[in-house]
Amino acid sequence: MNYQMTAGEALQAFCRAWLVERDVEAALAFIREDVDFVGTGIGESARGRDEMLSYLRQDMLEIPEPFTLLLTEINEQVIAEHVRNLSAEVTLKNSVYTWHVRGFFTMVMEGGGGLEAPELPLCRACRQPAGDGTLPEDAGYGEYHSAETGAFE
Repeated sequence: MNYQMTAGEALQAFCRAWLVERDVEAALAFIREDVDFVGTGIGESARGRDEMLSYLRQDMLEIPEPFTLLLTEINEQVIAEHVRNLSAEVTLKNSVYTWHVRGFFTMVMEGGGGLEAPELPLCRACRQPAGDGTLPEDAGYGEYHSAETGAFE
């Protein structure tokens, strides 16, 4: 059976690989050669797959601890038959940080397969220490993806 991911599923899988599993190769599998990424901090950007690989490696070296991931308010806009723009509210939490991020993604279906995340044009974050209680587990914002269990709770 050849299963094709929806754009939302591909976004979830990409974010899970990068931020929960902290798996460079799994995250890179979603990235096209022509990726154009703008991160949350000064100088955080990548043009092309090689720069994105360097960015992902550096990110995971600086913060190796997995995050708990929550994606909500995923909005999808059809641009063309095989192209989707998505926006999402992303909450990341580990023992050091709680980040509230708004992400914007362009997804392109490749070679008859599932949708991939070729471009991550803009992400903005509000960073807060996790110990301040800003994201209680029962906040009612949707499903939490647990780094410990590898499944939605």
